[in-house]
Amino acid sequence: MSPDENNSIYEQLLKRYREKGFLTPEAALDGQITHLIQKGRTLEEAIRELSSSDTPWTYSSPERLSASQQRKETRQKMQSVKTQERTITSVSSDSERETREESGALGTTERTEEQKDSRLRLLRKYFIHGIAFSLLFLVLSFMWTVVLALLVGLGSVIGLILGFALLFLMIGYLNSEITKLLWFDVKTETLSLLGHGLVLFLVLLPIDFVFIMMYLAFPYPLFLIVRFLLQTIPYGFVAKKVAGLWEDEF
Repeated sequence: MSPDENNSIYEQLLKRYREKGFLTPEAALDGQITHLIQKGRTLEEAIRELSSSDTPWTYSSPERLSASQQRKETRQKMQSVKTQERTITSVSSDSERETREESGALGTTERTEEQKDSRLRLLRKYFIHGIAFSLLFLVLSFMWTVVLALLVGLGSVIGLILGFALLFLMIGYLNSEITKLLWFDVKTETLSLLGHGLVLFLVLLPIDFVFIMMYLAFPYPLFLIVRFLLQTIPYGFVAKKVAGLWEDEF
């Protein structure tokens, strides 16, 4: 029987004693409980035995402790039962908390490892995107230079405008195809490719400017290779972000 059930039955018995007309119902009930405990019953057994009896038991004060002492002892015993119950509950809660903390630590370790793997995979994809774009653009830029020279020769201003429009279309198409292979689908309409190439060209200019300044500070052939490798991840990151502006969601 739980402490809450003991308290509930005790209140019911006290109510019954009041209805019977006892002048001091608490003293009578506590005395009866104390009497049964002295006979060898536990607190729970004494309360259960009294609850099953229809006739309240009366006691003579000379043979018992005073009413206040009896109430004090009874309540102390009930409080002791409650304390033991709280101790057991506390130990159980501590054990459950330790188990959850251990499980949480394992889960955190696994999540950390997954996050590290995810970051490495992301960096690899940025590197692949950047190096593919750089190499293909390097090859196509030679072809574009020849075409630009022909267009300028046919008509200076108009040829120059057509040449840069062709450059932006080439950049937009190149980045769209690489993005499709690595990340997501991209719109490939002519106007979309033109805007895509123009925005990417403008965004990549500051990155190229930084690496050109570094090359001027260290004008060594080996730095060209280092520059090419260093710019791949920034190129891949920026190229993906720009392509996301023209992501095809359907």
